[in-house]
Amino acid sequence: MKNILKYSWILGFGIFVSCSNWLNVEPFDQVSEEQQYSKAEGFYNQLNGIYKTMAKKELYGKELTWGLLDVFAQYYDMGNYSHCGNNAYTNGADLEYEDSFVKPYIVNFWETMYNVIANCNNLIQNTMIADTMLFPLREKERRCIEGEARALRAMLHFDLLRMYAPAPQVDSTGKYIAYVDYFPTHVPLDIPTNQVLEKIQDDLLEAHSLTADFDTLYKSYISNVRTRLELSRAGDVDRFMQFRGYRLNHYAIKALLARVALYRGDNNTALQWATDVLKYYKWFSFDNEFQIKRNHNMKLYSDVMFALYNNNTAIYESEENTGNSYMVAWDYNILFDTDADRDFRRWQWKEDDGEYFPQKYKKQDDGSCADVSNIMIPMIRFSEMCYILAECYYETDTEKAEQWLNYIRQNRGCRSSLPSTTTQKDFNNLILKDFRREFYGEGQLFFFYKRLGLNAIGSASTNVEYGSKFTFPIPESNDI
Repeated sequence: MKNILKYSWILGFGIFVSCSNWLNVEPFDQVSEEQQYSKAEGFYNQLNGIYKTMAKKELYGKELTWGLLDVFAQYYDMGNYSHCGNNAYTNGADLEYEDSFVKPYIVNFWETMYNVIANCNNLIQNTMIADTMLFPLREKERRCIEGEARALRAMLHFDLLRMYAPAPQVDSTGKYIAYVDYFPTHVPLDIPTNQVLEKIQDDLLEAHSLTADFDTLYKSYISNVRTRLELSRAGDVDRFMQFRGYRLNHYAIKALLARVALYRGDNNTALQWATDVLKYYKWFSFDNEFQIKRNHNMKLYSDVMFALYNNNTAIYESEENTGNSYMVAWDYNILFDTDADRDFRRWQWKEDDGEYFPQKYKKQDDGSCADVSNIMIPMIRFSEMCYILAECYYETDTEKAEQWLNYIRQNRGCRSSLPSTTTQKDFNNLILKDFRREFYGEGQLFFFYKRLGLNAIGSASTNVEYGSKFTFPIPESNDI
């Protein structure tokens, strides 16, 4: 990264920016920084812009959720996929990261995410010195905006680390990415993975403190699924401090701290944060089968703690599944070999002539939950905390570990008993079995495999050995 991070109005980004100037993007318009931050609306626009850019199809709106990242995780049989001659997904399934079709995506993740981080830094610095009188809710609002920006900066760095650096248990001291926390940044230096993780944790802890004033006072904006996520009309999204499920809120930050701690291998800390989240279990309930079958809640979103939104997600899905080109499950019978007639996550896949087609992002035309499900991009779920509790408890309390895994399974309709296990590895494989059902389309399975160094489940007869393929190549632009 031997260039200068200049300020960029992120709403003007293209899909792929040039490798030679990815840290040198001119402002989208010519509003001065002083003018931008002279009113509360300027802070709102910048933070909204960060969320909207993250939700674009090139990032979490598609490629880092149900798109390329889930292709890498081997969810799909790409033998039936040949859309418009674009081989990014077919070659991506073979983990050919340097392939001419795949590489632009790998480069774009890096470049766009660091540009979004630059905008987070600019917002953080201006919010820290802002006059609290600018904001209708004064200091609570100022702190909340700064906290969200810090949490987003941490989350983006965390996903960059998970993509472009080996897992900590493989190499925790190698230098792969920089933690960019100042704007503008001249020649940001790569630092060891363990230090990056420390900075991520520190940012999240500060964000946890900053967002507490608002989110623990205005609990109604998050404690009920309707006020958290169900935008009743388009204008609702302009109510800046409401609908906290579409913001990286105080409670989702707790869950993210648990996710980060588990990835670091700090199971005790992961257990503490996941347990803290469990205090709010009544806020994040599990949907029943009626919700997905009749109300067309394909995202089963009542337990979603943080989501992005994009009005075009269903369009992106239809673009990939059209004509004779389809993304289908490798082997549905492996995914649902037990409780196949009970686990209602099976409704997220549709059978046609022996093939199973994903439905999570397919447009739903009716049902009371369809409109919300159609725009939502789940980022953090309450159910993830249950998997963390199950994994972290196993070494000291096998019975409690099994209870937490069963808690998820039973709330998704499963009734069969768990097979007995005697080792952590065997139990983790049971978690994996359910995790694959739960997190299809949400970009988390690849990182589950990576954290534990597991092979991916592919076809009925083949497992994919990742080896060094867990780590994406650093773009050449990093050396400019």
